[in-house]
Amino acid sequence: MSKKKLVGIIVGCIVAVFVVLAIAIPSEPTSPSSTTPPATEKPTPSKPSPLTTSEQNYIIIIEDQATTVGQAFNELGALLQNPQYDNDEWTLKVATQLVIIRTAYDEAMQLDVPDSMAHIHLKYTQGMKHYNSSTYLLAQGIDNLDANLVEEAGREMDTGAQLILEAADLKDEFRHAHGA
Repeated sequence: MSKKKLVGIIVGCIVAVFVVLAIAIPSEPTSPSSTTPPATEKPTPSKPSPLTTSEQNYIIIIEDQATTVGQAFNELGALLQNPQYDNDEWTLKVATQLVIIRTAYDEAMQLDVPDSMAHIHLKYTQGMKHYNSSTYLLAQGIDNLDANLVEEAGREMDTGAQLILEAADLKDEFRHAHGA
């Protein structure tokens, strides 16, 4: 397989993941709201409990991680659009992006998760595990010019992106259920 075709496959996979990450990253602020309800509103007994500090912190952390991983995939895609396999600086830049994704995975696995958000974290870490796996497959595929490994990396990226999107939906549902 030619290097050009291999790069095309890689870039396609990374662009697909980046699009999903862009959808999963919130457009609303992550800090707690400081507005108070108008004086005419009466509190209702069924008002949802607000997010705890640990829940707020967890949401901020995973959103920040999603942003970091999205930026790493974006940079990786840009690097792979102009491959320079024999250039040590290019190789180092690609390796750096892979390490950023792997580090985010390691950090996700070490998070202190509120019990109320365990279902979100399970889905999130499943997605991050697929991203982590994709980095190893992608590196091997590039090193060996092996299209099968690159395609497998792409499938891992796609699976990871789907799981991260599901985790983002669960997080948003949780946030809205708590009035945030």
